[in-house]
Amino acid sequence: MPYSAEVIADSVSPWGHRLTSMVVSFPKILLVGFGSNHKFICTPEETLPVSEQLRRVLDNPFVPEQFQPDWGGPAHLYMPKEKRPHARAEWMTARLHAVASVLKLLIGRDMFYKHFAVPDISVPGDEKLRRWLKENGTWLNRLVSNRLSYHEQLPALLTSTRVAEQLLVPFQWQEAIFTATEWEAFFQEAAWPNRNSVEFEKLVQHMRDAYTASTPTSVGDDQKHSIPHPVNYLDLSDHEAVPFAWGEWNVRRAAARLYQRLGGSREWAGDRIENLMMSVEFHGKLRGWRQLK
Repeated sequence: MPYSAEVIADSVSPWGHRLTSMVVSFPKILLVGFGSNHKFICTPEETLPVSEQLRRVLDNPFVPEQFQPDWGGPAHLYMPKEKRPHARAEWMTARLHAVASVLKLLIGRDMFYKHFAVPDISVPGDEKLRRWLKENGTWLNRLVSNRLSYHEQLPALLTSTRVAEQLLVPFQWQEAIFTATEWEAFFQEAAWPNRNSVEFEKLVQHMRDAYTASTPTSVGDDQKHSIPHPVNYLDLSDHEAVPFAWGEWNVRRAAARLYQRLGGSREWAGDRIENLMMSVEFHGKLRGWRQLK
């Protein structure tokens, strides 16, 4: 799953506020930074069955391109080229250990070594793990979704799937829908030199190209911004919104409450709504749009 960004809905309100949604593919290690960004509504893909997560890590893992010596350091510092093949080999070996550890946590060490018939300190190779998942993936998914039925077979279950699968995060790709009105501000912040990782800069470039190439559709004040076609295993519930004219009913009601609390009359407050317009310019994370939930 390579880096990608595709605009799937692009709208501009009668008041000139542009709202854009795009499906983005990127290394999962970047998700935390986006999830805490106040400019986006971010909807990650739903959790896949554990067998599918393991298969993807084996078949198509994320591998750092430059292996920067310090993740939080200057982005222009890279590992010397002659050392990168060794780093890549270590990364791929760590991926096998992560897959094996997840299986041990879910089915227990004894059953793991019984299934794979390898020495106690060894890790099965790629092909052996792929073959096992192909033959036993359905059983594994049933096991983690209905453990009580397997308690006699697997008395040594150690932890939940949600905890065990965290070991896979450094090697996973992620798909998510990002919806925002403040794309230009985000791109300006992301353009600061030597601030971000190579992976982040590459992702931002794909998002910027998709945003620049897209032409927004004008919508009326009674129309929605909504995703026009289904996106596999992505929750679309947060991605419907309607244009919102600041200075209308919500602002007037807020102004009335404020001035009443300060001793003014409701009628007088209604004529002073301009005092509150700037403070409510954003509805949640969106400028000029109101989410429908």
